[in-house]
Amino acid sequence: MRVVEVNLNLRVERGFTNTDYTIDREVAEKLCGIIPEPDVIVMVEYMECENKDFLYCFMENGYKLFTVIDDKHRRGIMIAVKDGIEAIKVSEKTNPHMLHLNLKTEETNLELIGMRILVGGRCDEREFEVRKKQFLDVYSYIKKLDRSKMIITGDFNNARILDNYRGKVQRGYNYQWIVKQFAGLSLNLVPIEGYSHKGYLKEDHIVVSKNLDVCNVKYDYDIFDDRSEIGYPDHVPIIADIEHI
Repeated sequence: MRVVEVNLNLRVERGFTNTDYTIDREVAEKLCGIIPEPDVIVMVEYMECENKDFLYCFMENGYKLFTVIDDKHRRGIMIAVKDGIEAIKVSEKTNPHMLHLNLKTEETNLELIGMRILVGGRCDEREFEVRKKQFLDVYSYIKKLDRSKMIITGDFNNARILDNYRGKVQRGYNYQWIVKQFAGLSLNLVPIEGYSHKGYLKEDHIVVSKNLDVCNVKYDYDIFDDRSEIGYPDHVPIIADIEHI
């Protein structure tokens, strides 16, 4: 199963509403055009906006769409699943953003969770405690599930990876801490070479059960260029090929 994760970079600036923004069909065309084609595309920072052509592109390419949307800015997560895969929405959250689907193929039955830890305007100790609280909310949910065949992917909004967080504002919520939490649930946060944001932040991750094999995984720098406007991805997408052991 080929899984892609991407941050669509859709947000509402002061003085505007979600309907003032557009996401172009070009973004969907680039995602659908990945070769081999993805079975699942998890899109965080999705937003209801002027996006009719964007949505049609997925449907024209044989995908069905699932969303979770918050009430404030109509933002959330959208997951596109190939028509040959049976998909059922199991649960959702809006703070943080989380969408849980059950996927069934001829070969296996998987739990797929897309998630995004939300961020405030600060970058202080209190902000990282808020992010940690959001993570633990999803963690508590995952802990109750059957994790034997599970894929979790999204934007965890952890800060720069450091060797030592002593005295640092992110000491309570950081990459190494996240890895440890998932390991306690027999889940592997898959190492990926490089960075997904701004050239030095490894914020986008994929986590799998121990009996799933990630045979190829990368941050793909070739899909999108370095534009910075709202509605054009500003994180490097993850592409992962996953097989059952």
